[in-house]
Amino acid sequence: MADTFKVSREDLVSAVELLGKVPVTSSMPCSEIIKLSYKGDKLFMQLTSDAAALVYVMGEGQFPVKEFFIDRDVFIPFVLVGKKNQSAFFFMHAKGKLTIKQGTRRVACSSEAETSGYGAAKPDGDATEVDLSPATFRMVAAAQVISGKNEAEPELTCVFLDGKGHLLATDGLLMIYAAVDHKGAVVPIPHAAVSLAATANKIHVGKSLTMIFEAGRITHPIPADALGAYPVDMFTAQLKALKHYPVQVGTTVGKFETLVANVAGAGAKMNKKGTFLKIQYSKPRGVRSTNPVFAVSMYIKEKEAMVSDRSLPTTKTSTTDDTPLLLPVARLLDVAKLFQDIYDDKQELTISWTATSPVCVIRSGKTIVIMARIVEG
Repeated sequence: MADTFKVSREDLVSAVELLGKVPVTSSMPCSEIIKLSYKGDKLFMQLTSDAAALVYVMGEGQFPVKEFFIDRDVFIPFVLVGKKNQSAFFFMHAKGKLTIKQGTRRVACSSEAETSGYGAAKPDGDATEVDLSPATFRMVAAAQVISGKNEAEPELTCVFLDGKGHLLATDGLLMIYAAVDHKGAVVPIPHAAVSLAATANKIHVGKSLTMIFEAGRITHPIPADALGAYPVDMFTAQLKALKHYPVQVGTTVGKFETLVANVAGAGAKMNKKGTFLKIQYSKPRGVRSTNPVFAVSMYIKEKEAMVSDRSLPTTKTSTTDDTPLLLPVARLLDVAKLFQDIYDDKQELTISWTATSPVCVIRSGKTIVIMARIVEG
């Protein structure tokens, strides 16, 4: 009887989901063709593009061939479609074809041409193992919405842990400065690797970032500028300038998220892009009322429209300055998501700005977001 290799559904699906994180690069066949190799008692699977992945599974029996090259567009979907199927996977080889079977499902594939260029997906020789807490990983994952994607400024295309208890990220329009419990090695986490790093068991940092998982590992390059030229001083200078900003609005994370979502929804219903949120102090309503009121309106293409006459519930204010705050709703959705990912709805949130400031400050807990203001007209 020909050799048959049996792999549990859970193990193969976990490994293939990780393998699928490697993006396709059209000029790199090793990003499109998966290399299967059997060594010892493990089946290894590799893909390489900007990132290099090496995953493996153990099984029962003997894998039928020592090496095989298979199209990712065939192998990955076949495995993932069987995610909810309780049956194990079986690998068999006959007449030059590798057959993969799960229950009544099966696919038979001829080997693709032998492909080279697969990365080792292992830590650099001088890499440092970094142990990040679940809380820091959660903050890293939340900060992805603010990490830059601009290839013209590669040093900004990461979430940056400064090794002194701070997380920094920016895309040029938004900046985040947050307290984390990581101290020690400086850790730049490339934008494309943030969601992966947040779920890794361990990470190793050198000239590249290697993330270790139960099913294998993925290595992602770190831009050289991110290691040596991340603009930490820019964050420090900006924070010093913000110390004297008065708290204009005090509310909660939940109320802030609801407001932003409502305005975004109103803009979407009107099928309008370029929606802006405007917040402005109003005098207390009624003779006996002393509660500060901040009227909320929506700007679309420089035209103002009230959003169901909404106002922003506030818990405090330290000023009666009626300078309006105008911000793009699309980016506010990112900010609201960031705070919702790391705090509960009742956590206090404050918004600060001045008549002459080019930015506003949105703060909750030990997390500060600095956001560029839009000038009316």
